[in-house]
Amino acid sequence: MMATKTLTHRLESHDAWQMRTGCIVNELSEGFQIKSEQGLVGARVAASCLLKPNIGDRVLWSGNESEAFILSVLERAEPDTCYQLQVPGDLELHAAGNMLLNSEVNLSLNSTNKTELNSEQVTVDVREAVVNAHQSHFTGLKSFFHIEKLSWVGKQIEQVAERVFQRFDSQTKKITGHEEKQTQSSRHFIEKDYLVQAQNSVHHAKKNLHLDGEKIHLG
Repeated sequence: MMATKTLTHRLESHDAWQMRTGCIVNELSEGFQIKSEQGLVGARVAASCLLKPNIGDRVLWSGNESEAFILSVLERAEPDTCYQLQVPGDLELHAAGNMLLNSEVNLSLNSTNKTELNSEQVTVDVREAVVNAHQSHFTGLKSFFHIEKLSWVGKQIEQVAERVFQRFDSQTKKITGHEEKQTQSSRHFIEKDYLVQAQNSVHHAKKNLHLDGEKIHLG
């Protein structure tokens, strides 16, 4: 543990733990070096001082002959420097009422391992959203999408479901390669015209092939 015997003048017993001000001049392995009226003193950051001090900052400190602590940062040497709140262990913020995180520029959430979000209800309202993921999973009981335009682009799309129901006003499908369907049975109900144009057309039935209509033209 870092010793704080860098005081140029030993603190008297009646001066112990009195609050003093000083300027940080150096960063040590386990704290900082402060220049004050008592000389140079090494001090650790108190648990209550969440704002990380920087060199040149004016701080409030207190101590005795064997140890000293930085209690708070009074003034930043460079006000435009990033303000960092640091804790040595876990951190939990609890509010009995509402909690708001507000930034006038950008807001970032960064985690080196895992980020979790647990809530009874989540509402997201943005003008534009971009999500990049190497792999993603979505699990839920019900999902509703109301989208004016939806575009899917992918090398391979797989869909597995017990039942699929689709309703469209119109549908256009263009396949530049091969299309193949395998079903146990298939029925098509068409109210008006049904047109098939092909260079070659083959209809094969192992048992019956039934064509029924008022007029049938072949050839």
